[in-house]
Amino acid sequence: MKTVYKYRRFGLIGFVFSLAGLSRAQDNWTGMTIVRVKPDMIVRWRDVYKTEIIPAYKKAGVQSFAVWRTIPFGNSYEFTLMMPIKNFAQFDGEVSPGRGMMPQGRLRTPAELDKYVIHSESLALLALPEVSSEKAGAPPPQLVIVQTVTVLPKNISTYLNFLKEDMKPVVQKAGVDFWYVYRHVFGSLTNQITSLRSLQNYAELDMGPLAARILSPEEANTLAAKDNQLVESSRLVIAKYDSELSYSKPR
Repeated sequence: MKTVYKYRRFGLIGFVFSLAGLSRAQDNWTGMTIVRVKPDMIVRWRDVYKTEIIPAYKKAGVQSFAVWRTIPFGNSYEFTLMMPIKNFAQFDGEVSPGRGMMPQGRLRTPAELDKYVIHSESLALLALPEVSSEKAGAPPPQLVIVQTVTVLPKNISTYLNFLKEDMKPVVQKAGVDFWYVYRHVFGSLTNQITSLRSLQNYAELDMGPLAARILSPEEANTLAAKDNQLVESSRLVIAKYDSELSYSKPR
């Protein structure tokens, strides 16, 4: 069934969260939209983004916009769009990119995108910098492993602590440039966690799991056992950065 792709789809909203938590996390919100495009419409979809959506985002003051294409493992017609959420007040009234468009474009462009999209799903993710890892001076990643895991709601805190205390040291010891961890909040199951881990190239996959590279077999097995006790399901895809559809303004 086709998902209607109106401009409200660019607004990334949802989840009951404590006001105190929202206040503390205000600078760490990220919007993520997963879009699946009709195979014969990808060229036209990309053209609309390059010529209309991205200029409108820039005009509306959106600081950065990153697009990742799932390839070669996963749905190769799937794109992951990510952008910062400055605050939730930005969704009062007309949201970007509509604010950066002429009146006629605000109606025509979403109607046109409806023709090209099979499905879209918009989420608001809470970035977890204390769990994540970033190597100083490393260039932005061009290739990432995107993993979304589902855990029992009662195990969320335990799983996040596992990522911070057990997995983060492994990621850092392995020399990974970027490992970004996000908790799903609005528009999704709140017991899901998504992480993006940078790859140098596809050949790095031939080296095997990170834990197996730097830990002893016994240590790697112990780590895997902890993970298996907490994770109900996991989805892994490889995604490549689409530089033509992405940008970042200097701050």
